[in-house]
Amino acid sequence: MGTRKIVLTVIMAVLIVATVLSACGSPPAPTATPQPQPTQATGGSGTQPTAAPQPTGFNWKRFEGQEVYLLLNKHPVAEMIIGLTPGFEAKTGIKVIYEVLSEVEYFEKQRLEMASGTGLYDVTMTSPGLHFRLGEAGWEEPLDQYLTAEWTDLETWKMDDFYPTLLDANRWNLNSGCGKGEGSLYGIPVMVETYILPYRGDLLDKYDLKVPETIEELYEYAKVTQEGERAAGNSNYYGGVTRGHPTMAQGTGFASMSAAYAKEYPNYDFIIDKASGEFKCVMNQPSLVDFTDKYVKIMKDYGPPGWTSIVWYDGMGLFATGNYGFYTDCDFFAYTYEDPSKSQVAGKVRYALLPHPEDGDPKSNLHAWSLGIVATSKRKGPAWYAIQYFSSPEALLEGTVKYNNYNPTRKSVFEHPDVQAVMGKWGQGTYLPTVNENVSKYAGLWYTAHRQTSQTGERLVRAMHEIWTGEKDAKTALDEAAADNDEIMRKGGVKPHPDCLK
Repeated sequence: MGTRKIVLTVIMAVLIVATVLSACGSPPAPTATPQPQPTQATGGSGTQPTAAPQPTGFNWKRFEGQEVYLLLNKHPVAEMIIGLTPGFEAKTGIKVIYEVLSEVEYFEKQRLEMASGTGLYDVTMTSPGLHFRLGEAGWEEPLDQYLTAEWTDLETWKMDDFYPTLLDANRWNLNSGCGKGEGSLYGIPVMVETYILPYRGDLLDKYDLKVPETIEELYEYAKVTQEGERAAGNSNYYGGVTRGHPTMAQGTGFASMSAAYAKEYPNYDFIIDKASGEFKCVMNQPSLVDFTDKYVKIMKDYGPPGWTSIVWYDGMGLFATGNYGFYTDCDFFAYTYEDPSKSQVAGKVRYALLPHPEDGDPKSNLHAWSLGIVATSKRKGPAWYAIQYFSSPEALLEGTVKYNNYNPTRKSVFEHPDVQAVMGKWGQGTYLPTVNENVSKYAGLWYTAHRQTSQTGERLVRAMHEIWTGEKDAKTALDEAAADNDEIMRKGGVKPHPDCLK
């Protein structure tokens, strides 16, 4: 580890300890470089952002000789950024220093760093769901102020080349309970994923099955393929795999299907009780008790023994071994499945929309990994230049073709012949039509905007674990989870914004 990184780590540790020991104290107020007027946010509370630097006219070399610190999640986006870093450093003269952490470690360090207000990191990977926690706390820098000719090479960067849906997903007016797609922009999208059903097409044909369109049909597919493959001698084969770790609930395949199966209320997680002015958890509505019970039963009967600890990259790797029948998760995992050097199922996978009720449409949450600036960053100028470079059309095209950053967030990149030539072959031609239909018809943010998404989501997964172990039946587990989630919101002081009650 270099001297600079050792010093950075020591400073981080000391400051976090100091913050914990003086819980009532305010974090130090760092100064921005260069000096500007204070950044104006549209709402929120918590750590106050430093001032945004004042522009003097666009010039890629404006911050030559300076540094920018990136905190990255272990993900293809991080691989792309690392691969493109030499080009950025050559173009700008800015030195990039980055740290890559596993997903669980990343989210924890991101939260601690932002809460401490040290400003040690400048750029982090963020997303629409994270804005509901980080944005409301005042920990994310609004980015609209940088979308000017002084700060951005607008002619080549081309704001209108991004899919509008993805930019809207990174906007929020900080009104708990509503306001998605409104207000300030908190992230520039560099990768988008929706949730689909990758399944073993060769086994579907072998056992004369139909593409699973409902949760019942998915159970039958898992049952028939597992019994058949084990009878044929593969004792390591399982009918399917899904995420099971406590961090998996919000925004993933399970949540997407929950949104489709929810019947009694318009949302699967929370509604606003206008009479009381409070949030009410509806994860225990009857339709979701039935759906959740069937979903967990698939994993209990035909899933892996360690289901409760599986995160996204575990599931992706397991499905790629050829020993699993399906994996309801991110569409972009196809780049791994279709690579013969990484996958035993290359050429055998097909893709479909997620299971849904017979009388309803499928739904998919939309996750857009985006790059944002930490509000207390001391190097906001270099930070924006880094975001601008890594999200440019040229960088995203290279990142997609060379570093597998699927799916791209720019129309010019997604439609580029080199990109289409790769994705068009996936799933025996089923990938692109499935993803295009998902994005155009069914993908969105199907969960409620509030800052306790992590805690309430984890409580839901605890209930799923109780069902999986047989400790509790589905109704009891979800009733208790809903009651606990109402209490989590109450104790956290999370109430719908008055504008959401209208």
